[in-house]
Amino acid sequence: MSNRKRPPKGRSRCSCKAELRIYLQSTMERWIVGYFVELHNHKLLSDYGLIHRSQCTITEAEMEEIKSMRKVGIKNPQIYAAIAERVGGYPMVGYSRKSLYNKMHGYGNGKEGDANEALKYMQRLSSTDPGITFIRLESTMNASTAKRMNKAITDKPF
Repeated sequence: MSNRKRPPKGRSRCSCKAELRIYLQSTMERWIVGYFVELHNHKLLSDYGLIHRSQCTITEAEMEEIKSMRKVGIKNPQIYAAIAERVGGYPMVGYSRKSLYNKMHGYGNGKEGDANEALKYMQRLSSTDPGITFIRLESTMNASTAKRMNKAITDKPF
């Protein structure tokens, strides 16, 4: 065991005697605490030590602020740091950095994608260069449901 590459993991079990048993009283349909031991043999977390999933929420107002920061080009780590600075530190934010990344995954950076920029460029090029034709393929899109193409770029005029 002395030639291990990784150090052994810390113990996750500490034989804590704290216990809470809850029973459903079927006649009155109420939950009753049947047995409770409060004695712990380890240190407990502070109030801000761990964010439970039920408490990990990004409010609508914060989400709008985050979206506006993304639109001007601020990255997620800087957004999280700015929010932490405003509320008084990272433990006070109320959600994790990963929650912010997950929430912002679908929003992008507020700029148009490369494909849209390429199409705009080709449209401008087709208006100045008579050798390039840029057309929309409205009817082809209806016929081809597997592919989502609705524009074509060609060097031969129709």
